[in-house]
Amino acid sequence: RACQNQGLLSKTDYEGDFPFKDISKNHWVRKYVELAYANDLITASKRFNPNNSLTKAEFIVILYKTPPVKNTIKEVFYND
Repeated sequence: RACQNQGLLSKTDYEGDFPFKDISKNHWVRKYVELAYANDLITASKRFNPNNSLTKAEFIVILYKTPPVKNTIKEVFYND
């Protein structure tokens, strides 16, 4: 389970254990949560609460972990 250097894993690349016990295999959000988890955008826990809304802070953390945003932030703030 690792993020590829060139970008995110595709839905056909995910082959991991799924930790979120409150998302059934046929829930519409499952494939998106699998991809987010496989790409380390979210961390494992027993519950995901798929019917709850994201807070702004949670969204920003997920967005920051995407390779394009992470690289841009590094260029802007850490480039000497």
